[in-house]
Amino acid sequence: MGRSEIVAIILAAGYSNRMERFKPLLDLGGRPVISHVVGTFIGAGIHDVRVVVGYNRDVLTPLLDQMGARSIVNDNYADGMFSSVLAGVKRLEPAVKAFFILPVDVPLVKPKTIRQLAENYMCNQGKILVPYFGGRSGHPPLIASKFIKGIIDYDGNGGLKGALRQFESETIMMPVPDENILFDIDLPVDYAKMLERWKNGSPSPKRLTV
Repeated sequence: MGRSEIVAIILAAGYSNRMERFKPLLDLGGRPVISHVVGTFIGAGIHDVRVVVGYNRDVLTPLLDQMGARSIVNDNYADGMFSSVLAGVKRLEPAVKAFFILPVDVPLVKPKTIRQLAENYMCNQGKILVPYFGGRSGHPPLIASKFIKGIIDYDGNGGLKGALRQFESETIMMPVPDENILFDIDLPVDYAKMLERWKNGSPSPKRLTV
């Protein structure tokens, strides 16, 4: 199995109510956050990137088209993030062997973390790999496609984390040297912290493929 059979699903359909600004289009180093997240996967060798859109999709979709990312419309985005998970996984073709899921508000995950997960999956096919830092699990999990039905059939309690809890015996916690797997931007203060993290050493656009 190669990386061409691994898909990235980015969740970007929500209202961004607590941020009070639309998170996918927040500026990060002169580019929108969504551009950085898509670029992280492409820089890590995952070229099939799909973005679940809903709120503000008319603004977001043309930008995704320019980046070569596929848009998946979630008409039920008001029901919460798990509805976007479902919209994404239901569109996966049988040829897809595994998929990442990453909310757009976890924007600073390093390309080398994505590569590390993908490389380790080659030795652990059919499993779920979850990145782990400082005693805590983070984003994005890399999930074998055989778990799609279980996710779709799940009642939604606890979101994706609750759905994956069904499969703990087939989940591998993978330590990574990347604390950004734990960092999300929900509030304006988080956005300020994100900019500071970026300034102090997160990869710049020119270094995405390093």
